[in-house]
Amino acid sequence: MTNHTQEPNNHIIERVFDPKVLFVSLADAATLLGIAKSTAHNAVHQLKFVDSFAGGKLNTPVELCPGLPVHRIGRRYIVSTLALRNLYGATQPAIPEA
Repeated sequence: MTNHTQEPNNHIIERVFDPKVLFVSLADAATLLGIAKSTAHNAVHQLKFVDSFAGGKLNTPVELCPGLPVHRIGRRYIVSTLALRNLYGATQPAIPEA
């Protein structure tokens, strides 16, 4: 049986903890969570997630796991870096002064 999960690389971890980055892709979040990208996408679709701006209608995002909402903008699924940090109990990064 083939394992389709990937080890999170430093690039993904750095983006999650970068205070300037508010969202990452669902694929990056899945990698960080240690699940396959297809598993994450299937979970979102099975929950009948419809969160789009088409027609001015905005529906509630689905939670991939408790406390981890997934938003849809157009065809793209995104996950809040704040939610990912909270999920792991990580401290918030300091916001650099401008």
